[in-house]
Amino acid sequence: MEPRCFFLMPSAHPDSVALAELVSEDERVSARFQPAAAEARFFTFEDHDDLQQCRLDLEQALQRIRREANRREPMVVNPTSGTKQMSAAATMAALDAEADEIVFITGPRENGVVITGEEQIQKLDTSQFYAEQAAKEARRLLAAGAFHGAAEILKPWRDRQDPTIDQIQTLAQVLHEWQRLNYGTACQCAARPEMASFTALRRWLSGLRQAPELDPAILADLLDACATLLHWNRVEEALAYLYRSTELAGKLALKEAYALEPPYQEEDLAHLLPRRRERFRALARDGKLHLGLREIWEILRLLKLPLAEAYFGHYAFRTLIEARNQTVFGHGTVPAEIEEVQGALQHLCQELDAQPWVMQPACRRLQLVRGLHM
Repeated sequence: MEPRCFFLMPSAHPDSVALAELVSEDERVSARFQPAAAEARFFTFEDHDDLQQCRLDLEQALQRIRREANRREPMVVNPTSGTKQMSAAATMAALDAEADEIVFITGPRENGVVITGEEQIQKLDTSQFYAEQAAKEARRLLAAGAFHGAAEILKPWRDRQDPTIDQIQTLAQVLHEWQRLNYGTACQCAARPEMASFTALRRWLSGLRQAPELDPAILADLLDACATLLHWNRVEEALAYLYRSTELAGKLALKEAYALEPPYQEEDLAHLLPRRRERFRALARDGKLHLGLREIWEILRLLKLPLAEAYFGHYAFRTLIEARNQTVFGHGTVPAEIEEVQGALQHLCQELDAQPWVMQPACRRLQLVRGLHM
């Protein structure tokens, strides 16, 4: 397919400019020749031996061509002629400008020059190169915890019959939804054919999707999500996850000890703690109570459950958990310290390890990311 128009870019050397004049005036192609500007027929390489300058010159030319084009057309760059620096720079600039195709003139040579009339065109489809670069960038984003960004970068390159790209893009989507605890959508993404080899992940996500909110598996996954956020220094978000994990751990302890689940019945709690009857009545709505972190752990303390010591016996832990309200995930803008949140997470995990109902996650986010051999 012949181009609608073409531009020429010789070096500033008079011989190179003269050759460009001959090409532009060739009757076979002159009708499609496009001057660079009203005052200059050609774009120009100012220093044909300076690789960086050549690259900059062509980048500026390609940007101008793109900007002034009245529609988005495929761009083809031919870097064959000129010095080695010009050809190398033209190839790099074409790739930087996301040219649709790069073509080279090849064929039998005489004294290092392709014989006239024997020229052949060798085409390079740049889309494969761009797809590979996008995959590399997506891997880097995954390693940095930017799951959504990784998925977005690879979205244009899906369905190219490249199973690696499809798998990385889908895995990024899975990780993004999984980190949000959006288990339903994460399961849907993980069910795609390119994820067939991730059997343990699919099984774990399916279990999380089907589990009730008050389930040891959900707690295990919340704690893993918290550790993942800390790995990427998302401290305030990690503290919010730790807060929710602490609340859920308290509710699970009450469930395991007394088979009570939210919404809690006023009479059930009053039967366990008669002296708190008036307090429960004040909190109840239609005889039911929806209790938060402080109330749950206070009940555990009054019932003398051993796990209550994990909260009330560790002042620094309790203070930090309650400091969540001062961050942007609560009611303030105070930043949290990563060392303090890491210590609090470690403390909670150690205390929970002694509980027979606690489980470990079957899949961990960081292990999955590290398994991509980045």
